[in-house]
Parts: sequence; C-alpha cells; structure tokens
Amino acid sequence: KRQPFVQCDTHFLPFRDEAFDFVHCSHVLEHLEDPKKAYLELKRVGRSGYIETPTWLQEKFFYGQKEHRWVISKKGNRLFCQKAKRRFLLPYTENIIARPVCWNFVYQILNLIFRFLDENFHIFGNRFYF
Repeated sequence: KRQPFVQCDTHFLPFRDEAFDFVHCSHVLEHLEDPKKAYLELKRVGRSGYIETPTWLQEKFFYGQKEHRWVISKKGNRLFCQKAKRRFLLPYTENIIARPVCWNFVYQILNLIFRFLDENFHIFGNRFYF
C-alpha cells in the first residue's frame, strides 16, 4: 500500500491530536533545539509511544557525539534534559575513518561489551514509554 511521506519539523507536527496509535522516536531528541517541545508534540499526535536516547553514562564517559545538544536522563516516569558539555574519554567511535587503525580491534571488543551491557542492563540507552 502506498502511504504518504510527510517531512516536517518535529517541533510542529502537522497531524491532528492522537492521529496515531503509536509513535516511535529513536535517538532524535538529543539533536533538537527544544526536546521538550518535540516530546509534547509526540505525545499530542500519538496515543502511546516509545522514545530512546543515549544515557548520561554513554554521553559523558564513552562516546558522546559532537552533534548532541542535550543529555537526556530518565528518572522514574519523567525525562530530564541538560545542555551537553563536551567530554570525550575514548576516541569518537562512530566513524571508522576518524579513529586510528589500532582502535579497530579495541572498538570491536568494546562494542560487544557495550551491546551486552545495554541489552541486559539498559545502561547506555534510555527507553521511555508513554
């Protein structure tokens, strides 16, 4: 089935209230100018939804990205936003070209450890349902 494609600003979604049964937002809020406004828009257009963002631990100590404007944390059933401050303890790991070749093996091992820890203990990704 052909569905219309709509490109729009997350801060101003052109849909009626509760237009969708479920909305999914993964690794977007930390890039936006106003994540609170975007969150309220997602709640407005969706009856329920899922939001995922990097955790404070991931952003501060492992591989926070330069493009991230916010560090978003989850406490109970609420999300909190703080302006991101730059602190990199490991080389930027998302871009193979940007890191030295000697880091490729280390990156692969760290990636396995990170994935195991995140899948089992959710310490690198905030998962938020509304």
